Amino acid sequence: MLLFTHSLYVKKTMNFHTIFGKLFLGIILITFLFNISSCSEHKKKEKIITTKLSQEDAMNAEMKSIDTEIETSGKVVTSLRYVLENGEFVVVYAHLSSNDEILKIEEEFNDGEKGNTGINAFYLKDGNIFLTREYMEDRTIKSAPKFIERISYYDKKEKVEKTIEKRVDFEEDIDNASFSPTELHALSIERAKKVLDQKDEFEITFQGIFDINATNFLSVGSRKKNGYTSTIRCEYDDDFIRLLLSNQKKYLNKKIQVSFQNIKDATGMVYQSYIQGKFED
Repeated sequence: MLLFTHSLYVKKTMNFHTIFGKLFLGIILITFLFNISSCSEHKKKEKIITTKLSQEDAMNAEMKSIDTEIETSGKVVTSLRYVLENGEFVVVYAHLSSNDEILKIEEEFNDGEKGNTGINAFYLKDGNIFLTREYMEDRTIKSAPKFIERISYYDKKEKVEKTIEKRVDFEEDIDNASFSPTELHALSIERAKKVLDQKDEFEITFQGIFDINATNFLSVGSRKKNGYTSTIRCEYDDDFIRLLLSNQKKYLNKKIQVSFQNIKDATGMVYQSYIQGKFED
């Protein structure tokens, strides 16, 4: 939302006509901005599509089919869990078919200071997004958080055609709530792709090794100050870890490749466990 503040400074030397003229222009300006705002709200309301799409049932069926297939396949590629100092994090899961085709990408996130958390799910057909589904706790208003489930339908050019959502005060009520048409909401997959590809702010460089209770932890992430990082527990030290330990300052910010797996401990906590690593060619 843009807020316009109009201040009128009147010098003592101004005559009545000058002051009146400026006030008149101010009234015109305020009226003009009000009309623009009204038009914007009107256009915004026009973006709520209430009619059923011709392919809506087919897309819903395809979504359910994908969920069934990936559950049967059980194949999933998981990114590193990237975090920022303010508590923000993102981790991405690519769900594969039995033929290793990516059918669904899930982006789990917490946006840190705002406190919003959730999962963005992208459903793909022939490599293109046809439907997105969001599950989110919206804490924009701290005293009155909302739980939201939102579905958006896309055409063949990945342009959103319709959006529906549920919005409730209590999470336990979300399943029994009904979807209602809402403003069109396109969901971007770009960050999820960069996380999976380890590009830009999600690149993997060596950021150090630290010791906790005789266990080494490998820190990787962006070269940028206060950038995303990820911590990987090293259950053992192989040649690569020993090389990094021999001169951490020398290898700081060098691009590396790391293999890892997610392990759930006895308390149910999941951590990233190191498998192997190497410098990027």
